[in-house]
Amino acid sequence: MNKFIIILILLLVAGTVIGFTFVEPPKDFIEEPVLEDSKKDLTKECFAGGCSGELCTDDAETISTCEILPGMECLKKEMSCKLLKDECTWVLSEKAANCFLDIKEELGEKVFESRIGYLFRMAEDFFYE
Repeated sequence: MNKFIIILILLLVAGTVIGFTFVEPPKDFIEEPVLEDSKKDLTKECFAGGCSGELCTDDAETISTCEILPGMECLKKEMSCKLLKDECTWVLSEKAANCFLDIKEELGEKVFESRIGYLFRMAEDFFYE
């Protein structure tokens, strides 16, 4: 029995390390911070979190599934997680916006379907606002 548990744990850890997802989030799932009462804490901090650092949230303990999504590499292109209008949100750099747009050009509209799809929309807006 102990060997079975050890093998199960090793499989779960290996799957996490190489990016396999054992539970798929629903297709309409969009990861965005939900603020209950933003006026409670005027000293709110924002953190980049999640398995791949893809979440921008005010909860330093936020976790996410470990998976490789189109655009994850763009998160490392001088993006910052900041408090704007009392909400934690990603602020794109020009490098990040170009990275997201290049991936959208290569993969098409399906990039909007992932849980970081909203970042592709932000990249489009970056140059047109």
